[in-house]
Amino acid sequence: MSWFGALPVAAKVGVAVTGLAVATTGTGIAVRQMSSIDQAGRTATVTHVVDGDTVDVMLDGMKQRVRLLNVNTPESVDPDKPVECMANEASAYLRETLPIGSTVRVETDVEEHDSYGRLLAGIWLDGRLINAEIARNGFGVAMKISPNGKFYSAVEDAQQGAIHAKVGLYDPDAQCTVPGAVATLETMTTQAASAAAASPTSTTTVSSVASCSAPPGWVRGLRVSHL
Repeated sequence: MSWFGALPVAAKVGVAVTGLAVATTGTGIAVRQMSSIDQAGRTATVTHVVDGDTVDVMLDGMKQRVRLLNVNTPESVDPDKPVECMANEASAYLRETLPIGSTVRVETDVEEHDSYGRLLAGIWLDGRLINAEIARNGFGVAMKISPNGKFYSAVEDAQQGAIHAKVGLYDPDAQCTVPGAVATLETMTTQAASAAAASPTSTTTVSSVASCSAPPGWVRGLRVSHL
């Protein structure tokens, strides 16, 4: 599933939209840990961060690839796909949050492995659910694939925090995000309307500006639910 398929944003591209936001640095937002999930699972050591939602760990004496449950980040390592908006920032955030050698707790759900053989789990570090922290900083969205939903509510709540804080995928100042693309479009449209009003004979029209400043392909057709 592509990360943007689950993105909850509200906007009508080309007409009017509401804002979103992005944290383009690895600095985290101050958080409190949800108490609805008990820390459990097994101790593991981080050996490599693959991308924004996948890490390698040493667990029970074996190297295992872990796909963090109930969170989905923009794609950055698929050779058949372009790097998506905020993908590099999501990977950088996870590398900063889980440096090599970090001791973590790995907690699984009903179904422990996916079709790629990756361990599906929540990762805990210092009392924080990292799956939720990714979403809280705007670098991932909540995602649930049955039967695994243990961390979904925590991730979804964290995502709402990112929406209200206007960070990560919700940053209106980042041009690749939905709100950023919409803000650019609205600015261009307003400028064209002003130019047309000032010079009635001008050949520049609002519609022509809107068409040439359409948001990136992944934005078009995206349903956005605003905050």
